[in-house]
Amino acid sequence: MSTIDERGRDLLASVWRDIQAASQRNELERVKADPRKHRLTRIMKPGAHTGFTFWPAGEVKGKRKKERTSFCVSTHRNAAGVFLIWRQVETFRLKRGRWHWDQTARFDFQWADTKKDARDLAGRKAKRHRDELARKAVAKLPNAPAEVQVMFASAIA
Repeated sequence: MSTIDERGRDLLASVWRDIQAASQRNELERVKADPRKHRLTRIMKPGAHTGFTFWPAGEVKGKRKKERTSFCVSTHRNAAGVFLIWRQVETFRLKRGRWHWDQTARFDFQWADTKKDARDLAGRKAKRHRDELARKAVAKLPNAPAEVQVMFASAIA
């Protein structure tokens, strides 16, 4: 009976792979037809992998959850011929005294014509996000003397 289950699972996996491949081929054709309209496509050029470089932008910890934000840049051009830039938030949950990965969300996609422009933009966004986190941390100390707030802000930044 397990062989039937395995065959069914393999057949279903094969059908799903075919559906995904057909979907990617269709999107690739749409991108080739009008690259300017589809600049934010996540389909890469044939032969290019989906690697990326990231700039850490800070971490926010709660009692049972923490979020790590990064700004990422694709290492290869997408099918429309541009580099993608996006914000990535990884969520971790505290289980039995250890942090365990929960989920990763990618959003706020942008594009750049050159890798240098994409890296510069990601670096600026990461710095801006870190500065915002530091500003919020200082704002949580309303009763502290000004010199303590300044010391705390410079230690975070």
